[in-house]
Amino acid sequence: VGSGAGVTLGGVSQLRIMRMLRVTRVVRTLRIQRVVRLVAPLRTLVFSIAVTLKSLVWAMVLLFMIIFVVGIVCTQAATDAIVAEVDVPRLGDEIVTDLKDYWTPLDQSMYTLFQTISGGVSWRDPAISMEQVSGWMRAVFTLFISFVYFAVLNVVTGVFCSCAIETTSRNPEVIASAMINNRQTYIENLRNVFNSADEDGS
Repeated sequence: VGSGAGVTLGGVSQLRIMRMLRVTRVVRTLRIQRVVRLVAPLRTLVFSIAVTLKSLVWAMVLLFMIIFVVGIVCTQAATDAIVAEVDVPRLGDEIVTDLKDYWTPLDQSMYTLFQTISGGVSWRDPAISMEQVSGWMRAVFTLFISFVYFAVLNVVTGVFCSCAIETTSRNPEVIASAMINNRQTYIENLRNVFNSADEDGS
C-alpha cells in the first residue's frame, strides 16, 4: 500500500510539474508576442531611416554645392568691401567686424549660410552687414534664403516622406499586420451583420 501511495504521489507531482511547464510556455509565448508587437513599429522606423540614407546623402551634396557657390560670391564681395574700406572708410568699424565674422574666409561664409537655413543664427544679422556692401548682395542673399527654404528643403522633405511611405508599404511585416487587422475587422463586421439579422435570437 505504501509503495502504491508513493507511486500515486509521484504521478501527481509529475503532473503538476507538466502543468507548470505548460503554463510557463504559454506565458513566454504571450510575452514574445507582446514584445514583437511593441518592437515592430520601432523596426519600421529604423528600416525607413536606413532606406532614406541614400537620399539624405544626395540632398546634402546638393545643399553643399548651393552653399559653396553662394559662399564664394558673398566672400568675394565682403573681401572687396573690407579692402576698399582701408582706402576710403565708408562702412564703419562695426560693419567691417561683422563682415569679417560672418563672411570671411570662405569656410566661415559657408558656415554662416548653413546656420541661416538651419536655425543656428538669425539670417537678419548676416543680411544687415551684407546689405551695407551693395543692394545686389542683399538680393543674392535674400534669393538664397528663399530658394533653400521654399524649394530645396521642401522638396527634400517630400522625397524623404515619399521614400519612407513606399518602403513601409513594401515591408512584409507591415503587410502581414494589415492583412490580419483587415481580417479581424471583416469577421467583426460579418458577426454584427448576423447579429442584427437574428432579431428573435434563434
